[in-house]
Amino acid sequence: MAFEMGWVKKVTKADNKGNLKTVNDYSAVKAWVTKYGYLKKPLNRYTYNELPKLVRQFEQYIYNPYIQSKPKK
Repeated sequence: MAFEMGWVKKVTKADNKGNLKTVNDYSAVKAWVTKYGYLKKPLNRYTYNELPKLVRQFEQYIYNPYIQSKPKK
Protein backbone atom coordinates (compact mmCIF):
# COMPACT_ATOMS: atom_id res chain seq x y z
CA MET A 1 0.00 0.00 0.00
CA ALA A 2 2.77 2.44 0.92
CA PHE A 3 4.61 1.69 -2.34
CA GLU A 4 1.45 2.32 -4.35
CA MET A 5 0.89 5.63 -2.60
CA GLY A 6 4.47 6.79 -3.16
CA TRP A 7 5.40 6.75 0.52
CA VAL A 8 8.41 4.52 -0.20
CA LYS A 9 11.00 6.24 -2.36
CA LYS A 10 14.01 4.87 -4.21
CA VAL A 11 17.28 6.49 -3.13
CA THR A 12 20.85 5.93 -4.22
CA LYS A 13 23.43 5.40 -1.49
CA ALA A 14 27.12 4.66 -1.48
CA ASP A 15 28.31 1.64 0.47
CA ASN A 16 31.55 1.64 2.47
CA LYS A 17 33.50 0.69 -0.70
CA GLY A 18 32.11 3.64 -2.66
CA ASN A 19 29.78 1.55 -4.81
CA LEU A 20 26.37 3.07 -5.53
CA LYS A 21 23.31 1.08 -4.64
CA THR A 22 19.60 1.87 -5.04
CA VAL A 23 17.58 1.12 -1.91
CA ASN A 24 14.05 1.77 -0.64
CA ASP A 25 13.60 4.68 1.76
CA TYR A 26 10.92 3.84 4.31
CA SER A 27 11.35 7.02 6.38
CA ALA A 28 7.81 8.31 5.68
CA VAL A 29 6.26 4.98 6.70
CA LYS A 30 8.44 4.73 9.80
CA ALA A 31 7.59 8.30 10.83
CA TRP A 32 3.85 7.64 10.46
CA VAL A 33 4.06 4.41 12.46
CA THR A 34 5.96 6.08 15.29
CA LYS A 35 3.60 9.07 15.43
CA TYR A 36 0.21 7.51 14.62
CA GLY A 37 0.61 3.75 15.01
CA TYR A 38 -1.64 2.35 17.70
CA LEU A 39 1.32 1.52 19.97
CA LYS A 40 3.34 4.68 19.12
CA LYS A 41 6.61 2.81 18.76
CA PRO A 42 9.12 2.34 15.91
CA LEU A 43 8.08 -0.03 13.14
CA ASN A 44 10.85 -2.53 13.87
CA ARG A 45 9.67 -2.85 17.48
CA TYR A 46 6.21 -4.16 16.52
CA THR A 47 5.91 -7.89 17.08
CA TYR A 48 4.57 -10.36 14.54
CA ASN A 49 1.29 -10.49 16.46
CA GLU A 50 0.97 -6.68 16.60
CA LEU A 51 1.52 -6.10 12.86
CA PRO A 52 -1.94 -7.13 11.57
CA LYS A 53 -3.63 -4.44 13.68
CA LEU A 54 -1.09 -1.85 12.54
CA VAL A 55 -1.63 -2.77 8.89
CA ARG A 56 -5.42 -2.57 9.34
CA GLN A 57 -5.01 0.87 10.92
CA PHE A 58 -2.91 2.09 7.98
CA GLU A 59 -5.39 0.61 5.52
CA GLN A 60 -8.42 2.14 7.23
CA TYR A 61 -7.11 5.65 7.87
CA ILE A 62 -4.57 6.19 5.08
CA TYR A 63 -4.91 3.74 2.20
CA ASN A 64 -8.70 3.48 1.84
CA PRO A 65 -9.19 7.28 1.77
CA TYR A 66 -6.36 7.47 -0.78
CA ILE A 67 -8.06 4.90 -3.03
CA GLN A 68 -11.45 6.63 -2.67
CA SER A 69 -9.95 9.99 -3.63
CA LYS A 70 -8.44 8.70 -6.88
CA PRO A 71 -10.41 9.65 -10.00
CA LYS A 72 -12.45 6.82 -11.47
CA LYS A 73 -11.38 5.65 -14.94
